[in-house]
Formats: sequence, structure tokens, C-alpha cells
Amino acid sequence: MERLEIQLPKQEKEILEKYCQQTNRTMTDVLRSYIRGLKQRLKKGSDC
Repeated sequence: MERLEIQLPKQEKEILEKYCQQTNRTMTDVLRSYIRGLKQRLKKGSDC
């Protein structure tokens, strides 16, 4: 597994933190799920 470091504006980090609290998920889990969704979008786009 590789490590990724990102910088976010304070407001965006707060949004992510609130979402994680409301869904009882870690930031890592939320971001991984989003990236997996992007992977699916890329696959659909290549079918066109």
C-alpha cells in the first residue's frame, strides 16, 4: 500500500470531518470509496 498526503483548505477538511462523523467512517475509507467510484466512471467512459 502507498501513502498519499493531501492539503485541503480548512473549510473542505471540516466538511470531510463532518461527513465522516455522520457516516461513522474514517477519512481513509471515504476517500478510497470516492476513488473507486472514479475508477468505475473511467471504465464507463472508455466504453463509449
